[in-house]
Amino acid sequence: NGEVEVSLTSEEVAAAQGRRKKNLNSKEHQLELQLKRVLKKNFLQKHKHHIVCNLGHGFHLIKTYIHNEEIRSLMFSLLDESITKTLIYNKKTTNMNDIHRLVKYFNEVFIVMDKPSNDEQESQPVTLEKLRQAMSEHLTKSSSPIRVILFAIYVRLLHYECRLVFAADLPPIRPRAEKQEKLRIPHGSLTKNIKKKQKQTLTDDDDDNSTSMSNEDTSRLHSHDHSSDVSRVVASTSSQLVKNNRAISPPSATTDKPVKTKKESRRLMPRYYWIEIFLETTDNGYIPIDVYTSKINSIMDFEVNIKFSMLYVWAFDTDLSSSYAKDVTKRYSQKWLTTPYRTAHIEHKTNGDPKWYQKLMKKYQPKDKTKSRYSQHENKQIEDQLARQPIPQSKSELVGHPLYVLKSKLLKFEGIYPNDTPPVGWLKEEPIYPRENIHILRSKQTWLKEARQVNKDEEPYKIVDGRIKNMDRKMGVTTRPELELFGEWQTSDYVPPTAKDGIVPCNEYGNVDLFKPEMLPHGCVHINESNAARLCKKLQINYAEAITGFDAHGGGSHPVIEGIVICKEFEQTLRDALEEQKQITIEKEIKKKDERVYKNWRKLIRGLIIKQNLARKYADDDDGGDLATDAKYQWPILPKENNDNDDDFM
Repeated sequence: NGEVEVSLTSEEVAAAQGRRKKNLNSKEHQLELQLKRVLKKNFLQKHKHHIVCNLGHGFHLIKTYIHNEEIRSLMFSLLDESITKTLIYNKKTTNMNDIHRLVKYFNEVFIVMDKPSNDEQESQPVTLEKLRQAMSEHLTKSSSPIRVILFAIYVRLLHYECRLVFAADLPPIRPRAEKQEKLRIPHGSLTKNIKKKQKQTLTDDDDDNSTSMSNEDTSRLHSHDHSSDVSRVVASTSSQLVKNNRAISPPSATTDKPVKTKKESRRLMPRYYWIEIFLETTDNGYIPIDVYTSKINSIMDFEVNIKFSMLYVWAFDTDLSSSYAKDVTKRYSQKWLTTPYRTAHIEHKTNGDPKWYQKLMKKYQPKDKTKSRYSQHENKQIEDQLARQPIPQSKSELVGHPLYVLKSKLLKFEGIYPNDTPPVGWLKEEPIYPRENIHILRSKQTWLKEARQVNKDEEPYKIVDGRIKNMDRKMGVTTRPELELFGEWQTSDYVPPTAKDGIVPCNEYGNVDLFKPEMLPHGCVHINESNAARLCKKLQINYAEAITGFDAHGGGSHPVIEGIVICKEFEQTLRDALEEQKQITIEKEIKKKDERVYKNWRKLIRGLIIKQNLARKYADDDDGGDLATDAKYQWPILPKENNDNDDDFM
């Protein structure tokens, strides 16, 4: 029937599919992992630097340009007083109609230039000269940040409370994985597949070799062993990949044009600016205004106008007395809940550093109580806005979703509470639960580190496999022990024990668990001094070491000991002994320093005496008895020749 049977080994199949088995213990694999870790760390550090620079850029625009007295005076001189009287902000009467009139009058004062602008013109920095020129000509470009700065100055002169908002394009938070060409085993006609691979791999200089190789491959079709053909196709394709990556630069016989290579990093797009105005007469709070398109309160249109992914949007208060910055990306980005957006943000647990970002933004929180209350109200509006979005209908989108979770995708230390929580949706007969009902579960020892203890007669909410201890692993134990987990609703505040008869209450290891300050036993004090334990032994005072945490190093977890715990009745005695020991230590150091000073002086004086004796010993008597200089007594001076003695000798 003309059928061809090809028998391949597992290694050849894995090599043909591009899935070679890696030796996890090899030096090459370990070096590759280390390089990936360093590369990921560098990308994350660069991403953080851009975040800090963008925050500094926002405050710079407000302080340097929006609050510039000269620019404010020029703007005030351009406004018509009869019109501005009707546009001044009033807490009780100003509404959306007044905002429309406000934008309309600004467009009449500053006409938009219809000249097309490219990205290079948009990315040019704002300067005072450009602001003066725009105000003198009453013209601004359609997509220039200067127009937004002028609008912010304009609305602040009319006593409006506004925020400067911009979306920024940042470099990726992690290196992008390169797409490797997947290699498939030839199917069907082996002749056509081999010839097709040869045409893709061979250059113009190897035409003669290609014809001879194709004839050889055709003649071997009737053989039962075709493993060498597949391996040769794999080798030829791998060489093509190396050439495409420019590791080898083959000579081009037909043309001398340089081969274009992919750029390693793309060019960042310019920022997109707009203004938010606060209105107390509406429930929306801050009303966004796109100064470029004159659209008001059109949140959906900002992501359409921006040429890059809206991953970061910051709002800056223009009032210097209570200036603050806030991340409002969730309000404007309609794709925030999608997986590509969440994984590319700094708040992602795996790819980013959420603790660092929260600590950074905490420094720029509003200090004014009124604005802080408005900010909390805005956060609730954003949460309601996200909750109104439809529930994803795929497992990939629900994994790590900030609002919803599948029961099968719960982590090891997560649990749903209460148990009768109704699902908010279904995915192929699997319930979907809200993320707010997902709680962290911990063991008894872990809850103790949080200064909480499990209540009596509480059954574990969840039982999982624990870790095998190092000692048990060395003894050959392979079965994982059961680990009982409890929720916070099953615990209460830790009640420390009380010291009696001068004895410090300890745990089973003879230490005191002091993970939190409130865990200190009643009637005891914590003393963190270097010589406290030694003096307690000398004074025969009962004490116990304080364990404040655990540190993982050297292949295991080790307790962190900080000071000791003693009873209060011995506190003053120990502190007096510590103070006396400090004075003795200081006196010893002073005595040691004095001895070192006297010793150095003795060395110096002895050296000077020796130097003077040598100078006198090798001095020239004919020079009047003066001491010899350094050049004279570095080497012994020979006596001068006496001519009289020479004549007598002759």
